[in-house]
Amino acid sequence: PFDNLASALAAADARVPAPNAILDPTIVRIIGNGGTDGKIDTIADNRAYLVGFQNNGLAAADGSEFLVPQNVTVMVDAGALIKMRRANLDAGTSSLNQSRDGGAIQVLGTPTLPVYFRSLRDDSAGGDSDGPSVGPAPADYGGIVFRNDSDYESMGVFLNYVNHADMKNGGGKVVVNSEENVYTPIHME
Repeated sequence: PFDNLASALAAADARVPAPNAILDPTIVRIIGNGGTDGKIDTIADNRAYLVGFQNNGLAAADGSEFLVPQNVTVMVDAGALIKMRRANLDAGTSSLNQSRDGGAIQVLGTPTLPVYFRSLRDDSAGGDSDGPSVGPAPADYGGIVFRNDSDYESMGVFLNYVNHADMKNGGGKVVVNSEENVYTPIHME
């Protein structure tokens, strides 16, 4: 187990690739973290994963970006709370310099327990993650990005999946590869 997302993604990226990534997948599993009450369905006190940038411009605790490595599937379990600011969860290649094809994201919420996506500035979920701020606003973060070469669609294997995602304040501007773009909360290229 890892104590932050950046370390887990780096370890998955460093793994020696299997001869057949479909039969021997590399999986990063993100689980919900119940807060002081130990319940993942009460998000006010849950321990959040923090991705993007703090108010002072420094990287958040789980990294400034969330780039799924090549041939890695990220599974986000029901009850997980991910708070972002000026960031995306990004699967597939976004740069000509590094292939991330075959990367996939699965959001595995249920009708009774979704996966929560919030602004890093939202103190109502996971507590105060950013110190004094103006509070959450529309477009505080981008969203979940599925690029053309994410998963194994060309081979008839569809790994990308979003089920019961509870998203607030997404759909904003994010800088990717030195270029600012607007992303929808669930963005497909």
